[in-house]
Amino acid sequence: MGRSVDRAARDPRSAGAPDRDPARVLLRNHDGTVELEGETTLVAVCDGLALENVIRGVSTFAFVVATIVGALALTGVAPRPVALFAVTWVVAATIARRWAARRRREHGRVTIDLDARVVRAATRADARELPLDEAVAIEVEAPDDPPDHPRWLLLRRGADRLRLAHGRPEELRAVLYVLRRHGVRAPPA
Repeated sequence: MGRSVDRAARDPRSAGAPDRDPARVLLRNHDGTVELEGETTLVAVCDGLALENVIRGVSTFAFVVATIVGALALTGVAPRPVALFAVTWVVAATIARRWAARRRREHGRVTIDLDARVVRAATRADARELPLDEAVAIEVEAPDDPPDHPRWLLLRRGADRLRLAHGRPEELRAVLYVLRRHGVRAPPA
């Protein structure tokens, strides 16, 4: 418990921010925060930059190496079959970047106004507003890992999918409770 409090205190996203009432912060970790603003507005900030930065760095490296290897193969310095490796790297890097771009639509700042029954999402890809109706479902994306491993808390409405938070089940419990208390379909904690 002390370790997570210390990590939250060192979180650069909280630097310079006004002091928050700790009772209003439902979840804070390295993946983001979920706060209750007022009595009926839930604000989830989950930027998901870590994985995207890794993909961008590795794919950039793959593009540079593939360019060099391809140039060497075309000039005859390297054997022609080596160019197949370069093509494979370019294809894999392109697929990874497209996957990251699609995932970019799922991360950002999500404001759930439980009184007005509306969800406002400002992601790095776009901004949109969704009605908070019976078509909205909150899901916990559970990997095939042990029960104490972190899971993603997702908001789904049709084809729209937003990542609200990432944490262990006991960390997500307070967020799920608030959502269920206000009539949003959410799994038990």
